[in-house]
Amino acid sequence: MDRAEECLKRYLAYEPGKDEPPLSSAHYRLGALYDRKGNRDLARGEYQKALALEPGHPGAREALAKK
Repeated sequence: MDRAEECLKRYLAYEPGKDEPPLSSAHYRLGALYDRKGNRDLARGEYQKALALEPGHPGAREALAKK
């Protein structure tokens, strides 16, 4: 899980191209990773960042509703 966290953080420092996943998806996945690690505060923050970038992101909206 540490490697996945590192990779997601590196992706977030990157400007994705037109055909690559948006940063909102990376924030959502990082939030899900933090949830699995038991850090709900960090998870909530990443879900909120995903929604700030993509207000209709269904996964982030659903994850925050469970918090």
